[in-house]
Amino acid sequence: MTSIPNYLFQILVLVGLCAVLQLRSKTLDLYVIALLSIWTVGVFAIFQKYGVDQVLFYSNDQAYFKGVIEAIPEFGVQFSLWNLGGGDYPITLPALLLTKLGFDTVLAVKFLQLVALLFIYHDGRKILNRYGINVVGWHLIFFCGPLFLFMSMLGLRDLVIAYFVMQFFFAKAPTIRIIALLATFMFRPHLFIALIVGWAVGMIWSNKIPRFYYFLISALVVGMYFFGALAYHFGGAIQNGMPLTTAKDIFSQTKFSRLAANFLSLQFLTLGDSAKLSFAKLLTTRLVFIDTFLIPGFFLFTLLKPSKKWSGLRLQIFASFIFFYGIISQTPYNSSRQNIPFLLVMGLACLITSPILNKSNESNSALSKATHSQPVPITL
Repeated sequence: MTSIPNYLFQILVLVGLCAVLQLRSKTLDLYVIALLSIWTVGVFAIFQKYGVDQVLFYSNDQAYFKGVIEAIPEFGVQFSLWNLGGGDYPITLPALLLTKLGFDTVLAVKFLQLVALLFIYHDGRKILNRYGINVVGWHLIFFCGPLFLFMSMLGLRDLVIAYFVMQFFFAKAPTIRIIALLATFMFRPHLFIALIVGWAVGMIWSNKIPRFYYFLISALVVGMYFFGALAYHFGGAIQNGMPLTTAKDIFSQTKFSRLAANFLSLQFLTLGDSAKLSFAKLLTTRLVFIDTFLIPGFFLFTLLKPSKKWSGLRLQIFASFIFFYGIISQTPYNSSRQNIPFLLVMGLACLITSPILNKSNESNSALSKATHSQPVPITL
């Protein structure tokens, strides 16, 4: 077991590396300073309290990833299609390299989550800057807020996935979008399929206001959810060589209640007695992690405003999410973590396309077309 002083030393080395890279710019970014400070304190506090049992804090998936990384030297990397799909290699292999340099396995994964959040912050600002939006403090809650900060302290993969999903939706270069899509496949093949389906929907309705717009949204909810549920069983039959079975209880009140709860990250409302915390405590966590319901709420409001310029992007995100939910509706898993990639792209879409959040949408069209090599930092 790594001692507490040694673990703290490892944390400081990793944070120091990030700080040195940040100091290459000639300004001090308040968000980066706050992020590195809170991450240092939070990661150390978790280890000090739980020790080796930190892998059980919040999610025991951390123990799974620890086991996968530590098993790679013995069993090697499997390059078959099914092992690459869901093999998590974009995070397990870099984490393995860090362990070879002497870093704790779980800490290595947490560090990669931190790096992913730093990239989300940097590239997210570049994306907004591309549309003529200079990021100010309150914007941050829409793409790197409290939930993202908390997730960076855990040995999971969700922020890394979110970064690649963001690149798929917003990267300008087709090559980067393809690489991001393939990386997503290595994490979650079902999310990979959902992104492709959503992309097709977005292409169909690009640069036009669909006729019967609200009927289309209703049809997307039903259609994407239905085909997503079927896709789960179809994919399972192909992957496992099992007979194709039909989806169960697709159109039920429970499933649609769960869909609404998932969209607003209020899954605990549908879990009954299986929730570990009381209803009051779970509701309090949503007030702390306000981005979990603020982002989808604003996105839904924005989605319901037809726009020739933005309907394609909004419908692409919405269709991807509903199709993805259709898939996971056939599983017992119902965690808000699964929404994080969509929360990120929904938040950016809100800032870019909402006439309320982005006052420059119409008045600063010339600025929106300007190319900025570096985003404007939030400075001291």
